This record gives sequence, C-alpha cells and structure tokens, in this order.
Amino acid sequence: MRLSSSIDRPLPIAEMSTQEAIWLLKANVTVFRHADRTPKQKLKFNFPIGESWTQPFVTLLNGDKEEIILREKDQLSLIAIAVDAAKGLGADGEELTKLTQLSHALCSTIDLPETKAQLKPVYSKRQAGHVKKLTKLTLVLKWGGELTHSGRYRSRDLGENMKKDLSIMNREVLHNIRIFTSSERRVIASAEIFAAALLDLQHPSYSAPISTATPSRSAEVGSNKNLPQLQERPSQTSSKLVVRKDLLDDSNAAGDLMDDVEERLKILLRPGEPEKRPELSWPESMGKEPVEVVKEVIELLSSFRDIMRRNFETMDVDKIQERWCCGDGPWLFRERWEKLFKNFCDVERKKFDPSRVSELYDTIKYCALHHRTFLFAIFNENGQADPLQPPHDRKLHKLYGWAKALSDLVTSQEFGIEPDEKEEIGVLTSLPLLQNVVEDLEAARNNGESSLTLYFTKKSHIQTLVNLVLLSGLPIANRCIPELDYAVAFESHLSILTLINMILQSHITFELYERNHGRGKEYSIKLSLSEGAHASNALDSNLDVRHSLNVQPQRKLTQHLPYSLVIERLSKHFQRLTDDDDAGPDTPFETIVTLPTPVASNIDEAQ
Repeated sequence: MRLSSSIDRPLPIAEMSTQEAIWLLKANVTVFRHADRTPKQKLKFNFPIGESWTQPFVTLLNGDKEEIILREKDQLSLIAIAVDAAKGLGADGEELTKLTQLSHALCSTIDLPETKAQLKPVYSKRQAGHVKKLTKLTLVLKWGGELTHSGRYRSRDLGENMKKDLSIMNREVLHNIRIFTSSERRVIASAEIFAAALLDLQHPSYSAPISTATPSRSAEVGSNKNLPQLQERPSQTSSKLVVRKDLLDDSNAAGDLMDDVEERLKILLRPGEPEKRPELSWPESMGKEPVEVVKEVIELLSSFRDIMRRNFETMDVDKIQERWCCGDGPWLFRERWEKLFKNFCDVERKKFDPSRVSELYDTIKYCALHHRTFLFAIFNENGQADPLQPPHDRKLHKLYGWAKALSDLVTSQEFGIEPDEKEEIGVLTSLPLLQNVVEDLEAARNNGESSLTLYFTKKSHIQTLVNLVLLSGLPIANRCIPELDYAVAFESHLSILTLINMILQSHITFELYERNHGRGKEYSIKLSLSEGAHASNALDSNLDVRHSLNVQPQRKLTQHLPYSLVIERLSKHFQRLTDDDDAGPDTPFETIVTLPTPVASNIDEAQ
C-alpha cells in the first residue's frame, strides 16, 4: 500500500495508513455550496406617468395597487407587446432608445429560466376627498442565476465520485441517506443532480413516493438534451430532498454586524484615512497595497471600455463566436460589461463599493470559461478575432489577477474581519446548521447505524460554518492550506480564516469512525475541506466542451480526533442559542421529489 508522507497532499480515500486502516467509517455529514451559475443582471426603467405612450405599461398592472411579478413566457410577452404599442403612441428620443433597449433585453432573455419582470407602482398619499393617483411606474427586468451546463456536470460528477468512495469505505452508509437543501432554485438543482448520481435507486430504501413534484420552469426551458436534465420520468424510482429554509436559506440576523464590516472594507479600498484601514494578510507578490490595485483596475477598465465600444462599432460581432452557451450572446455580453464599467469608472473613488470587485472577478472568470473567444477578441485593441491567440499584451490576465486578489481579500472578510467578529456572525448565520451537524454525528454514534447526511446551501452558510469550525479550538492538522490562487504559508489556523474563500461547489465534511477496542468500541471524527472548483488562472486553463474546472480534492483539516473532544469543541457555541432559536420551525418541511438524471454520452454544450 502506497503511503503519503506529506499532510499537504490529500490522500485518496482508499489509501489509509496502517494505524487508520482499523477505523471503519460509520457516518458522513457533508455541507456543500451550490454549483456555478450564470451572472445575475437587471435593467431598470422608470415610466413618466402622464405621457400617452406609457399607458400600455400601466395597463399591465391590471388594476393592481401593489407590485406584480411576471415570470412565465406568456406573461413576459405582454411586455414586448406593450413596447410595440408604446412606440406606436409616439415615444421618441431618449424614451425610444430605452424602449429599444428593453425590447432587446427581453428578446435575449425571455427563454432563460430565471428571467422575471417586476412592475412597481407608486401612488400619491391618500387625502380626504381625493382618489389616490398613480405617480410613478418602475419596471425591473432581471435574468441570470441559473446553473450553467458545467455546474450541472460537476454536480453529477461529485455525486458519482462520492458514491464510488463510500462504496469502498463502507457501502452501508449509502443505504441510509438524508439530503437537505435551501429553497433557492440553483441550490435545489445542484442537490437534485447530485442526488440522482449518488443514490442507488434500486435499493429498497428508496421507494417511489406517493406523489411527484411538477418540474420547474428551470427544468423545462433552454435545456440541452445531452446535459444532465431535471425532468419527470414516472416510470423510474425517485428519492426525496427536504427543504430546510430555517437552516440553509439566507438570513438577515447578522445584517448589522456585516454592515459594519462592509464600512471598514470600504476604507481598505478607498483613498485616504490609511490609519483606519484594518490589518489584513495581503500577498507581497502583488507589489502594491489594495487601494493602489483598485486604482490600477479602474484605469485598465477605462481602456477596455474604449476598446470594446470601438470594436462593437467596427467588427461584425455576431461572427466572432458562432456558438454561445448559457443563453448568452453579444448584446448580453456588452450589457454585463457596461454595468461593470459604470460601477468602477463612473463613481468617485471615495464612494467605491468593495462588493464590486467580486462581480468583476466572477464576470471575467465566467467569460473566460464560457465565451473566451469573444472575450479575447472584443478586448483586442487591434480589432482582431483569433480564437487560438490571446492578446499579446496580457492586460486581461493582469486584470484577472488583480480582480482575483481583491475578490479573495473582500469575500473572505465580509463575514467578519477579526476572529470575534467571524464567530459572532457565524453564530447568527450558521449556528443552527452546526447544531444539526453535531446532532447527526451524535445520532450515528448512539444508534449504531451507518448514515450519510448532506446539506446543500449558499455561500453565506458554508463560509460562516467553516469559520465556526476553525474557531472552535480543534487542533488543525494541515496549517498550510493554500489560498485559492496564490499559495501562502500560514503560521496558525487563524490565518486560514483571513484568506479562505469557499467558492462554488466547495464543501466541508465531518466523518465519524468506529473501531473495536479491547474494552469495547472507540469512536473518532475527522474533518476535511474542499475549496471548490477553480484554477490558478481561468484565462489560460485547458477546457473541454463542458467548460468545467475541476473541483479541488478534499484536504485534511484534522487527523483522527477523539469523538468526545470534537463534539465538545464544536458544541462550545451552543450556549449562545436562545430559547427562540432552539424552538425550530412552526411549519412542516417541504419535500421535493428528485428523479434519476441521464448521463450525457455525446456532449454538445452550446445550444
């Protein structure tokens, strides 16, 4: 048996040292972040009440006095009809330009599963003897946020890999599975695809439920027949997911604390007041302070805006990249980047919003993975489109590197800068989830049954959960967990808290082990962590047609630790639970039926 002498290199699950070989896995509890999604975008339009051409949009309210939301395609089509009617009623000048923009946006996004429109009326205050009048009407068109095709593939692959690993370690674990999910669509979709790949649907534990859920719009619209799909097939056995909004949905409990953290991060990235900037770990390889990097980023984006606008005028952009995935196209690409340019280049430095750096990084990464040919061409100052040759000046690479460093700095601190802040925000956000994890481990220890419990959630919960674990006082075995894109040697596990950023499909695992001892059974717990799907530089990464980065292997957070020690350390936060927090939800949990997902054989991702 081959052994590893380094704690930095994660061991394959089947490879255990002689000392560890006598341990038998009894339970696995893993918390996942959802798979990657398309960028969220929106357009906002205000209609001047009193102009005749706005009447078609007022008619859409259908007499309602409150906000209405249009989601279905036939509902969204009513907006397109209203646009045509408004043009015929005399809209001109700037208003005509806005209507044309709305029409173009709606045409480009109407088939995307997360597209919706909000109509928000504002009425005059009620006065005696007067009827309330409509004074303002705002239309907000939103789209994006659904799983990408690469996210669906990775969810399937993760499920298949977990099944293989657990089949080696203890197959009985796969006969007692519970899966919980947030109510967010992209989280549910990640859980559904993962579960279909994981579950042994022929095992008697998975009997068909009495009723099945109706497929959501996200399962029906804009899908590629070769991708893992979410659709109803009554002839096959199904399993259930349990929606736990109380554990896994976003909450505003720590809103005030996070607002305070955000204000301090603004000082970090804005000019002036250097004495007030928090002391944070920042790679010396950057050669500049964060506030200086922001200045360089803004200057680069200003030049890229000029280049993009010129190339859209002089190049046949529809021929740069023949095939697009994720429902995208040249117009949506431009709209996304114009918003970024506005948020960076058209605001005063003293009003710069730190949250924008994550949007910039996510956008570059998304375009690099899914639309690299167009990205390189539209930002080529020579106006050339060579899909095999990136720009020689590598300005995009410089922008990517800076955006990534700033994003890692900000996103890893948004849930607390100092350890006590991280703990407080973690308690307010993820303490119920941690309590459930501990209860799962205790139940497996006490009832003697092998089990697998999975939780699917969003960034806020997994990031704060990891913070609570690292602040619990457990002895961390691997003190050299590399930061996502640049490696930093840490002196203590608190340094991990400074830079770790749980990105898409990251997950933390708690494993309960059992072995027969001379005086009876002995139990231990091991913790491990995967930072998710990423590459050191998405612009240069080799991609197949799935446009998918590999999920990083799990790294040990701890060695085998005594069961009682881990439970004690993880439970130290529980005293901060109030009676109301511990009461649990008043309504029954929602159950979602998940069905087996077909595995793609001939992959054709761009539809």
